[in-house]
Amino acid sequence: MQRKNNVYKGMRHAFAEILKVEGVGALYRGFWMTLPQLSASFLYSSTYERFRDLLQVHVGITNPSLLSALAGGIASPCAQLVFVPTDIVAQHMMVHNNPEAFGGSRKAAAVAVAVRNDGLDKRLTLGLRVVRAVYKVDGLAGFYRGFLSAVMLYIPSTMVFWSTYYHALGGFRQIRTKVSSLQ
Repeated sequence: MQRKNNVYKGMRHAFAEILKVEGVGALYRGFWMTLPQLSASFLYSSTYERFRDLLQVHVGITNPSLLSALAGGIASPCAQLVFVPTDIVAQHMMVHNNPEAFGGSRKAAAVAVAVRNDGLDKRLTLGLRVVRAVYKVDGLAGFYRGFLSAVMLYIPSTMVFWSTYYHALGGFRQIRTKVSSLQ
């Protein structure tokens, strides 16, 4: 969700205002919903290592920079399959008490209205209520709004990261070899 106007003057003001208006719990709203994102790291690492092996053994790519860049580019969307839905729910939870101050689509506003009017505040946690509301308003697709944007952002960045990492590693190995030969 994008900010529609300046609700806070800065970080300190936001922190103080949230504490004053909503209490300490508001600082951690959405925390439990983001815990499944830990599995995204596992999924990314597993996919990365598997594709790195497949590309090396079956395709014959031997350049570690290229190999890792391609494997990282393949692994990134897999991680986003977990990250995007949990992030969407967490964002809705974070703005739950003040959704009007934040912009977004009509569907984001409809989710806020659905949560506010569901009558389940005594029976279900906010996270479960948001999950129900997102599904009610937008179906399964509602959990993947922004998936394409995330993939378009993270595929190139992970490819650049791995390529740079292996180039730097090669440079450090050369330096270490030269230093060792001088001794």
